[in-house]
Amino acid sequence: MSMFGLKLRTNTPSADVIKILRQFDPDASISNLRSKIIHNDFVYVCDYFDEDGIVTLLNLLHEVEAIKIDVDIYEQSENGDKKINPFLLQNLLEQYKEIEYQIQEIVDLEAED
Repeated sequence: MSMFGLKLRTNTPSADVIKILRQFDPDASISNLRSKIIHNDFVYVCDYFDEDGIVTLLNLLHEVEAIKIDVDIYEQSENGDKKINPFLLQNLLEQYKEIEYQIQEIVDLEAED
């Protein structure tokens, strides 16, 4: 199953970036976040079908970029990690909303019968 992951393009953990990361994951330890940044590991990961997780990932992306730290988003799959554009995630969220709307229309039509 595919996952999306967020990596920082820096290996120097600053207090500002750790503060932002902890806002999105309050249970993460500072030492764990520092280690992920230093080792260029994913600082946030979510499932391909996790709409809330994708929204969180995009919000985290914007918060980190606001403090002038470059970020990359990757799609993780059995074929390896592939860098993707944030617009792909925004389009995916729009598709999820459209599917939800279509399902609701079908349910409403069936309820009328």
